Amino acid sequence: MTIRIVFGSTPLINNFYWNDALKRNGYDTKTLMFNFSTYITKNIKWDISVAYLRSKNMYLNFFLNLGNGLRAIFMFLKYINKFDIFVISFDGFLIGRIPILWRSQAYLFKGLRKKIVLIPYGGDFYVYKNIKSKEIQVGIEDSYPMSEKAQKRIAQRVEYWKKHANLIFPGFAYPDMYKHSELNSYKNIFLTSPSPLIINEEIWVSKRVPLRKGQVIEIAHMPNHRGFKGTDKILEVIEELKNEGFQIKFHLIEKLSNDEVRLLMTNKIHILIDQIYFVGYALNSIEGMASSCVVMANLSDERYTSLYFNTYLDECPIVSINKSNLKQELTTIILDYNRINDLSKLSRNYVENFHSYKYFSILFGDIINSLYNA
Repeated sequence: MTIRIVFGSTPLINNFYWNDALKRNGYDTKTLMFNFSTYITKNIKWDISVAYLRSKNMYLNFFLNLGNGLRAIFMFLKYINKFDIFVISFDGFLIGRIPILWRSQAYLFKGLRKKIVLIPYGGDFYVYKNIKSKEIQVGIEDSYPMSEKAQKRIAQRVEYWKKHANLIFPGFAYPDMYKHSELNSYKNIFLTSPSPLIINEEIWVSKRVPLRKGQVIEIAHMPNHRGFKGTDKILEVIEELKNEGFQIKFHLIEKLSNDEVRLLMTNKIHILIDQIYFVGYALNSIEGMASSCVVMANLSDERYTSLYFNTYLDECPIVSINKSNLKQELTTIILDYNRINDLSKLSRNYVENFHSYKYFSILFGDIINSLYNA
């Protein structure tokens, strides 16, 4: 029996990579996405697109949303029986934001014997009051400002899918999704992998030669949300180092397409400062490591990392930083060319081993076995 897989329906680049990885390794898989795009995904072609129209005019938007909802319902009914495994976020699948109707999703899936694998992305699950880290909370409130009503809807969807999904990858954000007492009561939490994110390692390959002593070190920071990443503090430290005479060139990169980011990362950047507030790492760090960059991100809060101490996180070459130690850690690395070259090799190896297309295809094969042989 061929297992049919679909990734949907929030149009994130992660879905493209997961789908592409499985398809290249012989799986029957497709993407089914709403067709709104960002600067990151503007060049991506989804297998199946669902029109989603919006307007700045409040009155026109009311009628457009009616059309969006009707299309979503039609496509949901059209495709629900054409796939066996639905890989979604807490946004749900197509009808996940339609009032009242969204609560029917899990029951329809279960009635038709479909399986739900849930991989969150950030904006779909963050509820301000549930965030353990004060720095993350402040960053989220700055980057994802939401009304109390919107927060309540997110909290409802999170609790709903925690109960109904067959498998959930909480990643580094599990303390903000689950109370400690819930970790043993929910049997659908996948905690053997700190991050299911992957990248096409065949095209993210460094074209730089090893760094030589005396060469200007190129450093990048690529925030999609400045408050969430701690951009202001990063810019402050970079300016201090420049004033102290360090031979560095800094790139603040925002709103570039993924192809433009890849060209810059693989050709120029030696050090990527990803984030100092969010704990863990996500796609930008993986892009940096795949490109043989030294990556700096916050791995210092054990509330978010302790469950993964005995996984491949132990091998992670990311230099852990926070607001307090950023300048010291960055200075130490800039002064040690050999360490930059060593870490660049370890970064590339880490992605090949744990965030590559091959790794994800093997991991998803194990997931399928667990879903159908449990």
